[in-house]
Amino acid sequence: MKKFIALSFFIALLASSVSFAAAEVPAAAVWFEPAAAAVDAPITLHALVYNNQAVDATVVVSFSTPAGKIGEVSDTIAKQTAKTVSFAWKMPAKGIVVTAAVTKATDKNKKTLAPLVGTIGTVTVATAPTPLIGGKTIPGWNQVKAWFGPLLASIEKFREGETVKFEHLRDTKRAALGIGVENPAPDKDAASNALGNPGDYFLYLYGTAMASVFSSVALFYIASVLMILFLLRFIVNLLF
Repeated sequence: MKKFIALSFFIALLASSVSFAAAEVPAAAVWFEPAAAAVDAPITLHALVYNNQAVDATVVVSFSTPAGKIGEVSDTIAKQTAKTVSFAWKMPAKGIVVTAAVTKATDKNKKTLAPLVGTIGTVTVATAPTPLIGGKTIPGWNQVKAWFGPLLASIEKFREGETVKFEHLRDTKRAALGIGVENPAPDKDAASNALGNPGDYFLYLYGTAMASVFSSVALFYIASVLMILFLLRFIVNLLF
């Protein structure tokens, strides 16, 4: 019975984490796929654009390298939602930084939405070198890259998106509680707000903790491994 209750609590905790995350719209991120493409092979550049305005927005997203613009995409994003825009390209011969930016944003009346204009992010587009052992390539390494490259890219995209979700949750609740950005220590009024709004204060602490986990690559993967091991231990204990 105790094991059942503990397992139920663990599942509820995971479910609550997903529901809190789903309530917040992920912010901008830039990536490409497939990660293991050969030189000159077709790839797709992606940019996740977050429309945090109270109106639908039509945006123009530009993709560029240090040498100049390589293309742009236009799309309409509903208010308070995020949407991925994509651009077809080719894998370069050597690593190159691609920047995605919103260069124009307007509402249905063609009024400029200045807060949406700006850099979304950057990504280094490159084919990972094949490792060598004794001057020889590892047999099957390209196949391994083909299998795990997209998976790792997807995990990193997820981690970055969750980071911004929880940062947004943290900052929103911090503002609601009156906790200063420059001085994170609550003042007297903020403390009163926290006592009067325990739900907001809990979400502020929750968002702060989760943002710290997801923003750190090492901490994220360590926590993920520990969670998997913890879940496996529960399953083994229940079965045996």
